[in-house]
Amino acid sequence: MAPDANYKFGSAYTLAENGTTQTFSWYTRGGGIAQRFTPAIYRADASGNPTTLVTTGAEVTVLAPPVTLE
Repeated sequence: MAPDANYKFGSAYTLAENGTTQTFSWYTRGGGIAQRFTPAIYRADASGNPTTLVTTGAEVTVLAPPVTLE
């Protein structure tokens, strides 16, 4: 089952100390159609639930692989 347009996923990450700068990388593979992602960083509450949007990155598009017709 492919995610719909409103699908969101995330990974928890704890900074070593407040105000540190981090670089994040992630890997994805294309599916049958192009997929768009917008990275975002949120503050979290004590339970790990996102609370406040801190920043977003530029939207990234992962292209679908070319179709080979035989």
